[in-house]
Amino acid sequence: MARKLFSVFMITLAVTAAVYAAPGKVTLQFWSGFTGPDRPVLEQIVKNFNDTSKTTTIEMSTMTWDVLDQKLTASFAAGSGPDFFNYGPEILGKYYNLGALTNVDELYSSGMVDKKIFPKSVIAVPVIDGKNLAAPMCVFDTMIYYNKDMFAAAGIKTLPKNQDELFAIAKKLTKKDAQGNVTQYGLGLAYDQIFQTFMYGWGLDPVDMAKNKSLMAQPDHLAYVQRMADLVTKDKISPEIASTGMDTLFNSKKIAMYCNGPWATTGHVSAGVNFDVFNIPPGPKADKISGHPLFYIPTKFMGSKIQNYYEWEKYWVDKPQQAMWAKGTGYPTIRIDMGNEESLKGTWASKFSSAADRFTTRNFVLYQNAGKIFDEELKNAWEAVCLGKATVKDAFAAASVNIDGYLVDK
Repeated sequence: MARKLFSVFMITLAVTAAVYAAPGKVTLQFWSGFTGPDRPVLEQIVKNFNDTSKTTTIEMSTMTWDVLDQKLTASFAAGSGPDFFNYGPEILGKYYNLGALTNVDELYSSGMVDKKIFPKSVIAVPVIDGKNLAAPMCVFDTMIYYNKDMFAAAGIKTLPKNQDELFAIAKKLTKKDAQGNVTQYGLGLAYDQIFQTFMYGWGLDPVDMAKNKSLMAQPDHLAYVQRMADLVTKDKISPEIASTGMDTLFNSKKIAMYCNGPWATTGHVSAGVNFDVFNIPPGPKADKISGHPLFYIPTKFMGSKIQNYYEWEKYWVDKPQQAMWAKGTGYPTIRIDMGNEESLKGTWASKFSSAADRFTTRNFVLYQNAGKIFDEELKNAWEAVCLGKATVKDAFAAASVNIDGYLVDK
């Protein structure tokens, strides 16, 4: 029985790879975190590359982002790993310190790819100690998805122009039964948007990167968090701690609005939700949102195969592949010279590109502990407040101390 299970496991692993190497071609092992509706689009582009390249085959394996990070860490510690992988900038510092990454300067210095086709804020992110450690894959922002039928039923005819209007609409869209139980939430508030996207509108940032210090214990930061917490715990516009994903709640028509990136469009279309998206409105102090890039990151295990990787990167950023990626996923193209492409008009990609001038990209690579700061300390403090285990002041004062400790250990 164990042998049969092992055989099934090995077959499953084989299926996750996009293709196998043809005789005489160099194989690149590529690990990816794209497991959602955008996965088939990436797999198809990889397949197209493999079918046309005379020198290179990419063998692609997919896993969830958390598993990918764990597997990379374990592999690098053991002296092995994939030829390249994709991830956001938040892990670059950690893997650079492990000595697992390699320099891709030649991609640009040779003229294979022109840096000018990328957003300046994106191309600057993966540079550590003067070395380019990754090449852009894509960049995305979040927008607010809204259920058009729920808006119509509530008599809401205009979209909010600022955060105050957004929260007022969310309260109007929140419904309760006779016992006070929420039957429809107005706006899903996930912690990552609270401490990035919405917070930026208040002119705030959790960390002062220049001074290497947490700002979360400051009075203005605490006042902001208290307001957001009141919306969740008192006004009940959002699940306190969602037991299922916000996208699942949106598909099941339990929530009227929530924030997500372009990858969610396909799932909502498939679920038959009558929806659209609008830009996250500005706050009282600023009109900017977080823009998050993802990169193809080659490892030191690439060795002499680096030219084969460059072949892939050049193929990826060419306009036909970028158009296919954008149309299939809703992501904006990584190129800044495709805004008027006829093939993209009327697509989700076009809508998600409309906020590109408001992007604020935090340079995570300075801190190998960025994940602990933003995905553990801030998240845990927020959940403690939402669950009534701590006051805003106490939870974030403690988190601020811990964050300062992580910032010292760069």
